[in-house]
Amino acid sequence: MASTTKTGETAPLQSRKFTPPVRKLTAGHSFPFPNPLVKSPGSSPQLLRKETSISVSTTFYPGAQLFPFPNKMGPCDVVLNSIPDSVYFYAHSDCLLRGSANSFNSLLPLSARRDQLASPGHHTIIDVPETADILNIVLHALYQIPAERYAPSLDTLSNVLPTLVRYGYNLDDIVSPGSEISRLILYHAHANPLRVYILAASYSIEHIAVAASRHVASIAAITEVEAIAMGSLYLHRLICLHLNRMEALKRILLVPPQGHPPPASRPCDGTDQKVRRAWALATAYLAWEARPIMPSIEIAQSLAPLLDHVQCIECKANLQHQISSVLNSWAHVKDTI
Repeated sequence: MASTTKTGETAPLQSRKFTPPVRKLTAGHSFPFPNPLVKSPGSSPQLLRKETSISVSTTFYPGAQLFPFPNKMGPCDVVLNSIPDSVYFYAHSDCLLRGSANSFNSLLPLSARRDQLASPGHHTIIDVPETADILNIVLHALYQIPAERYAPSLDTLSNVLPTLVRYGYNLDDIVSPGSEISRLILYHAHANPLRVYILAASYSIEHIAVAASRHVASIAAITEVEAIAMGSLYLHRLICLHLNRMEALKRILLVPPQGHPPPASRPCDGTDQKVRRAWALATAYLAWEARPIMPSIEIAQSLAPLLDHVQCIECKANLQHQISSVLNSWAHVKDTI
């Protein structure tokens, strides 16, 4: 069966294979067509001719077994038509209504039109303004089924959240920790941490904002529009995170290696004093270049060369101990909001 690809789809993350959410069905296919189509109020009925082919979701098609709800909802009774793409999604009104505070944006229930459904071959079609890629992820979230194979872009996911809100769903229930939507958004947290943080902050999705904050490299480039989008609370928390980490790193670097009393067998000739001066110079440079997410390996590479110029065994041991102490302390500084 031929598949149709969606134009403008971004490349899958982490080499995940992209699966298009649409396939073509012809009138001769074994799946029932919505024939005749009973349109939602405000639109005229339409009859599919035998030669007609339509684009149908690769997941939400007639007779699909939708884990974790196989055979529990009966046959689908509503077809959502993505107007921009003319893609059909076969769904269950009971599932769409579950959790919706506004009856799926007042498009359901179907009870007012039940008399139009004369036979199982009839389906009510509801036109919706969302594109197929957005509607596909929305339905995956409502049915609680994995959608990773579609590798939705961050642009798509950024439109999924307001779509869920528009159809009356509580994001605290849909985008909970460990949910499918959460996993999809967090796939983008490393490559686009600030965008993910802003998206989560704008809807007060705490667990995603916390995870994304770990990867935000700088707050200097945040625009006024981005600051307004994330809100004053999450902007303040992000600023405090960066300031606190910078101050913590500088405090850690200020502690010099310990000295030691001169050994009786072999005088140290004051090497420990030289080590302290070299440490002060190296850490001053690091403090100047400090960043909130400075990698430990970068700190180690800046301090390790000091060991090459120390001959005293005890001084070298103290220096090595202090480098390890710096790295350990930095690793334990809180790195999320």
